[in-house]
Amino acid sequence: TEYAREYDIYDAADSIQSPILSYMYCNNYWFSWLILPGGKVYYNYTKISDSIFQKLFNLFPYQFQNNVESTTTGELGKRGFGFKGENQQYSNPLLKKFWSLLLSDSMAFHITNNKSENLVIIPDGVLNYFPFAALTNKEGKYLSEYKSLVYWPSITSWLILKDAEQVSDFYPSDLPVMIAGDVNFKGKYTTEINNKSIDIKLTPLPGTASEVEKIALLYGTTPIV
Repeated sequence: TEYAREYDIYDAADSIQSPILSYMYCNNYWFSWLILPGGKVYYNYTKISDSIFQKLFNLFPYQFQNNVESTTTGELGKRGFGFKGENQQYSNPLLKKFWSLLLSDSMAFHITNNKSENLVIIPDGVLNYFPFAALTNKEGKYLSEYKSLVYWPSITSWLILKDAEQVSDFYPSDLPVMIAGDVNFKGKYTTEINNKSIDIKLTPLPGTASEVEKIALLYGTTPIV
């Protein structure tokens, strides 16, 4: 499979009948494209400071190095992510700020008013760690209340999976399903915010062990945990 070209992006949006929101970081700016089924495209770019990213990341259940404050899962609720039904009172102002930074008004309108059930997000760089589902608009509604979010590494990855599906039609497989979860993240991972390296140590995601066990029951297999 070759790298995706412009028409592949339009083809992807039409094939899945869902809008695609793609990001790219370049020269201290975040560029974004919203591709709608039918080929209409909305474009935006914005500059986001290190400090606002770090303020948001201080809410995460991640352990950040390099002078970025560490938090625990227990502190997460106290710091105001909020829950459905409580978002007007408890949603964090930073999530509202990021709504306007990451989505232009026209993008937000076409995402929230599009008939598709899904929104495909292709993040870049540090946005791979970003909680898009928790983005909050002025009315206090989460992005996840409007759409089911689907994450792709890239359009090229969609092309590879599409090719794999076509191959499987000719060579059906009876191989068992492999289900893995409750990963123990060892060591640290490095990402960049505006060309500055930040080390992250990930903690286990709560509930994943029971989740993969229940999924494994559906397929009659033993999960890897």
